[in-house]
Amino acid sequence: MHLSFGSTSKANVERRALETAAVARWTRLRAASRYATTRDLLALGDFNMPKSVPGELVYTAATQGGLRKPDHSSNVASSISTDNQYDQILYFPKQTEPRFMDMGLFDFDTVVFRELWETRVQKDPERFAAYRRYYISDHRPIWCQLDMRKSD
Repeated sequence: MHLSFGSTSKANVERRALETAAVARWTRLRAASRYATTRDLLALGDFNMPKSVPGELVYTAATQGGLRKPDHSSNVASSISTDNQYDQILYFPKQTEPRFMDMGLFDFDTVVFRELWETRVQKDPERFAAYRRYYISDHRPIWCQLDMRKSD
């Protein structure tokens, strides 16, 4: 998903919180549906959540809806130009936590354009960021690994 983006004005953040609450509700209802082919549903994507900490409005909307963010050790932000953790993988603990093995964030900065990183990032970091944003993305990809051999 990609929730509403824009400024960090109160109205925009409240809109994101409402969208997050709707995603949590839809995911919960879908997982409980008798027509669901799996109970392991992940809500993932760009929540435009500046920080995933208690008290942050969007994060609170997700957790009050029953979703949980897995613990991981990455201190790298998903946004390439700020320290914001916009992108998240959220799940319902009862169903999915036993399957969760690992998650992380692919920090492609020094890998994809290695020569540019080594020669230009120190000289002109803004130009490097613009190049990276244009040719790849303004977000670093997040990933997770689930053990699907474990039974429900």
